[in-house]
Amino acid sequence: MPRRLALRCLLSFALVTFALAHGAGRGAAADTLTVGGMARSYALALPEQLSAPVPLVLVLHGAGGNGAGALAHYRWDEKARAAGFIAAAPDAMPAFPELRTNFLTNPRYWNDGSSRGPQAHGRIDDTAFLAALIEALAARYPVDRSRIYVTGFSSGASMTHRAGLLLADRLAAIAPVAGKAWSRSRPARPLPVLFLVGDQDPLTPLGGGPVKSPWGGVQDYPPARALPEAWAGFDACDGAPTRESPQAGVALEAWRHCAGGAEVLFYTVRGLGHEWAGGRGRALPAAMTGPYTDAIDTTALIWDFFKRQRLQR
Repeated sequence: MPRRLALRCLLSFALVTFALAHGAGRGAAADTLTVGGMARSYALALPEQLSAPVPLVLVLHGAGGNGAGALAHYRWDEKARAAGFIAAAPDAMPAFPELRTNFLTNPRYWNDGSSRGPQAHGRIDDTAFLAALIEALAARYPVDRSRIYVTGFSSGASMTHRAGLLLADRLAAIAPVAGKAWSRSRPARPLPVLFLVGDQDPLTPLGGGPVKSPWGGVQDYPPARALPEAWAGFDACDGAPTRESPQAGVALEAWRHCAGGAEVLFYTVRGLGHEWAGGRGRALPAAMTGPYTDAIDTTALIWDFFKRQRLQR
């Protein structure tokens, strides 16, 4: 089979798999918000009780995905209802905003400061969208302003990093999973950060190197450790990180002596590719993303980290 045809077959299979794994979300509500003259959509999972101020977690999907799918596949919908917080999962805009979204030819991805993609996509201000979404949800629901967090996967992880840099004055912590840092401006304050990556991730390689995108093109990636190291610098962390093994197959480097009481945690999961460990199974074929494992519950790990963090005003 010619290589181009084989690739298209693989991507077609990926599209079907992705659509099944990233469907409408299990009970998630959908809504829109107008930002910059554009209607922006998001999915929402609410706890049963909303009588007192509750935390807010923004969940950012990976390239080709959507918010409702991220809530469901990463199990943030379940966690929000069980732990009593609001989980909001916004949708990125497609590469060509004026055309219909398509996983193969017009995928959604975040304007994370990388200047990737068509010029029209580069004009989308996703930082303003996230800021507006926080304000809209805080106006509608009893959001605890000291407990607002952002997490995301892949393209969503890169956008999580960017949000942490540009919205640090309103976030309590961030947790990017398997993504590259494109922005380097300093945050307004030290910010707690958890970063997680698999040691078999072909799209966010642990040791860095050239990475071929599923949509074409090759980019050079730094070692995955560069992101937590950058945050350790931003947070003025003192000394080298401690090295720990919290469970079998999981390594942790932790910077805990940082300005403002911040901490930076870098988790490496053995045998994990470009997947959300502990989600609702594999999202894409192993030929594209590498191996999957549920040896660690990424969502539970991140929530345990988030609930320790509060924004000090």
